Amino acid sequence: MDAESYYAFRHALVREGAYQLLPPEQRSRLHELAMQSLEDLFADALDPVAHELADHAALARGEWQEDNDSSARLKRLAAAETGYLRRAARYAQQAYRMEESIRLWDRLAAHPALDDNARLEAIDRSATARLQGGRLQEAEQLLREAISRNEEAPSVPGLRVSLGAVLYNMAKLPEALRQYELALPALEAEGPTADQARLWVNLAGAREMLGEIALVEESLLRGEQLARQLGNRGLEAQIIGNLANYYHRRDDWVQAKRDYLRSLDLALELNDLRQEAAVCNGLGVGYFEHGEPAIATEYLARAVDSARRANDRYKLGEALVNLAAIAGADDRPEATLPLHDEALEIHRETGNVWGEAAALIGKSDVYLHGGDLAAAREALLEARRLSASVRDKDREGVALLRLALVEIEAGQAAQAQEYWSVGRTLLENSRMHRDALHDDMLGACKRKGVPPLKDDRRT
Repeated sequence: MDAESYYAFRHALVREGAYQLLPPEQRSRLHELAMQSLEDLFADALDPVAHELADHAALARGEWQEDNDSSARLKRLAAAETGYLRRAARYAQQAYRMEESIRLWDRLAAHPALDDNARLEAIDRSATARLQGGRLQEAEQLLREAISRNEEAPSVPGLRVSLGAVLYNMAKLPEALRQYELALPALEAEGPTADQARLWVNLAGAREMLGEIALVEESLLRGEQLARQLGNRGLEAQIIGNLANYYHRRDDWVQAKRDYLRSLDLALELNDLRQEAAVCNGLGVGYFEHGEPAIATEYLARAVDSARRANDRYKLGEALVNLAAIAGADDRPEATLPLHDEALEIHRETGNVWGEAAALIGKSDVYLHGGDLAAAREALLEARRLSASVRDKDREGVALLRLALVEIEAGQAAQAQEYWSVGRTLLENSRMHRDALHDDMLGACKRKGVPPLKDDRRT
């Protein structure tokens, strides 16, 4: 038989029958041999076969009849199984295969060989995968149960940080802050840790949503300092990217661009495609807002490419929405709608409420320019609802101002004025959005022959 030949069973039942004819000890040895063969064959790339390796280790352990002489072997197989389960779960999570990742983390958490700290870490990871997959209520329940049953465990403060992140994404901001406040003293007593840095980043997000703007920059800089102390370059890149996003939202493009480029340098150094996608997305949006669409398109195309290569559906959806905005600005509706549709599908799949609202706002603009006022109104009302549900005042304000434009075109001046006034109030800290849409409003009123809408805010 040549090297390319192999034996195969004609039917799965025949294979299973032959398998069951083997004595349990022999089956165990064969599974262990299969595991060792895979380890040798894929020594340079074990992550893609980690799930299969974990299964072979489990079957080798399960088929063996334990006696005094076999305890060391069983412990070795159990260690191999849990190690490969952890690798497989991380690999699936990084590839955004959240259902598979959740199953693997749950399987690891239930493994009898794990100690309490390792079990709680697996529960924490499973909750994070649920959060990333949009299963927020499950994540909240899982973390609350773990905390209540293990109140004295050293890993509970880290679980509270994760619970705070879940609550933040559910727009339960006071509850999220409470979890961070409970976790902070214990984490600070430990000294610099990744959990502590993560807490400060999450705390910054919650504070910004609650309007505590003065504390946001301080929290992010504290997190960056901790990441640098730890020598955690990946975490440092993420936090610098968050700082850039913060300055961007505050209309400080010079500082935002500086930090985006710092984060991008770190991402390239680490070959971190996810962070590269996130930073290129931010740079693309910034350059577009500042009148440089060609540079913006280059960065956004790069963000799409990096997100696709990393199989990061979440960041891919965000980049597609922004690419669609540029296509819309160039009056290319045939290119815009497919991008928005793909982004909308991704955001709903991944539970990204912010991204879903952004895609709907983008689609509404296409409908408005095409004269379909009913579709534009429906999309914007849903975008407003979604944004309000996560307390995203900027995006809700944009949806309201665009609703005002729709009502101007529909001849509903009173309704347009109401939307405009509320939207302008929500956007009081975002001059860029207000100014751009103010020009759009003046143009729409002129076309319809009606007086410009009034700004009820005090300026």
